[in-house]
Amino acid sequence: YNNVGGTKVVIKTIDMEPYLGNKTSDRVQIALEIILVVWIFYQISSFVRRGLEILFREGWAGKAQIDEFGQKTYEGGFKNFLLDKWTIIDVANYGLFVVYIIMRVELVRYILHPDKIIQVPANSYRPVLEEAKIRVENQLLGNFFNIL
Repeated sequence: YNNVGGTKVVIKTIDMEPYLGNKTSDRVQIALEIILVVWIFYQISSFVRRGLEILFREGWAGKAQIDEFGQKTYEGGFKNFLLDKWTIIDVANYGLFVVYIIMRVELVRYILHPDKIIQVPANSYRPVLEEAKIRVENQLLGNFFNIL
């Protein structure tokens, strides 16, 4: 108890049966996650559609124009769309969302795998909970960078 150099015990819990219970919180969680996934892929598809519209309407380099110095310049185009700072931020954001979804699916697959079921009482140590905790922490780390 707050002793310097003393023993520190940390207790954490992980829901090892997500979406399997009949609790309202499980249903709300899966509903919110499904809504999030649908929203993310809608945003990604509209982003790709916008890029393709620019590519087909304006081409790679954009529309050629002659400026007041007689130099040929290009305005618009798919190249400028890709190099725009907001496009780069959107791509990074969508990429992090996709990584989050993949990590979440892998976590649920890991937890629900038949070999990972912990029989209690157990006479042997199984590192399933530690691995699941590490996966959850990695998922939260990815969420942190997405929020930034």
